[in-house]
Amino acid sequence: MQTFASVISFIVSIFSLLIIIRIFLSWMSLGQQQSNELYITICRFTDPLLNVFRSIPGLQRGAIDFAPLAALVTLNIINSIFTTMARQGEISLGIVLGIIVQALWSILSFFLMLFIILLIIRLVMDYTGSARTSQFAAILDSLVKWPVDIAHSLFFRGRLVSIRQGLLAGLLLAIGIRFLGSILMNWLIRMLFTLPI
Repeated sequence: MQTFASVISFIVSIFSLLIIIRIFLSWMSLGQQQSNELYITICRFTDPLLNVFRSIPGLQRGAIDFAPLAALVTLNIINSIFTTMARQGEISLGIVLGIIVQALWSILSFFLMLFIILLIIRLVMDYTGSARTSQFAAILDSLVKWPVDIAHSLFFRGRLVSIRQGLLAGLLLAIGIRFLGSILMNWLIRMLFTLPI
């Protein structure tokens, strides 16, 4: 069983690597060239799985395709399960649930950190005065809208506040969620890993 789990883990790792290579090739516009044999070959291998995720509503937003990200997360969960089976010879339901929670928290944590970075950049632009003349500020405002809106409704209850106050409140909210979420998720994952079932 351990050998089988190791082989499956290796195959899943290779497949994940192919998806990552495909993403980078498409970003570098090499995928647009019909003569690029490497890209075409990788597409033949990865399209069946990616098409499954593309059929899920909400994973494609205009020109942005989240199907590769969803596929990578799923493959990471599967790989973690089989790697654990290869190491331990068996796996419990608690470990599987712990791995799934850990993967989902990793994604959420990544996006929270991204929002924190974007909010800091936007605040620096506001303090330096470059936000008034920058189109980049409008793009950042649209990207950080939801944490700012949530913080505004939680902390200010509909009162009018300055952009700076809204950005600071959104930043504090994102930092707080990431910090408290980290503590809670680490506790939950440890608890799930120790379940006897």
